[in-house]
Amino acid sequence: MNRFIADRLHESLSSVDQIRTDYIQKYGTTQEGLSREHGIPPMEFLSYAHDISIGKFLRPNRAFQDYLREVNDPKYIFSNSPAFAIQRILAHLQIETLFHEIISIEMMGYVGKPNPSAFEALIQHLPIGYERILFFDDEPKNIEMGRKFGFISFLVNNKGFSPEDYYGLYLIPLIKESLS
Repeated sequence: MNRFIADRLHESLSSVDQIRTDYIQKYGTTQEGLSREHGIPPMEFLSYAHDISIGKFLRPNRAFQDYLREVNDPKYIFSNSPAFAIQRILAHLQIETLFHEIISIEMMGYVGKPNPSAFEALIQHLPIGYERILFFDDEPKNIEMGRKFGFISFLVNNKGFSPEDYYGLYLIPLIKESLS
């Protein structure tokens, strides 16, 4: 991501982190900031940012696969990533058949979480009359927005957030750590 931003905006690599931080704070995602501030087409940035070797970071995990199979309720992926990247990851992890639907950044009109319109796009894809949504995310601001929509929200992270910092949120360890 940083190389793309530095090249496209003619900035030094050392200034890119601040640019990304500013865009995330102002718009919710780096991609939206690049699109709004510089007219960069969302898929141009997203294609570059998601062109990574998944195997270097993730491996299929039998315990995780089995756990997902045991959850009988419909499962949705709600992500600020593009559909092609999500599908690659699910296929790599051998869990692509375990989800009902993927709600990707394209389906949200390239406006991602925590923007309320992203959550409204998700709700449009849920069965009518949903009463209980368990929402897992690694960003507190996304969790907080999920709670505003009535979701039972779980913060999944390894960033050192203490439960006292996020009163009322459920804090659980990374699934990867739990299944190791």
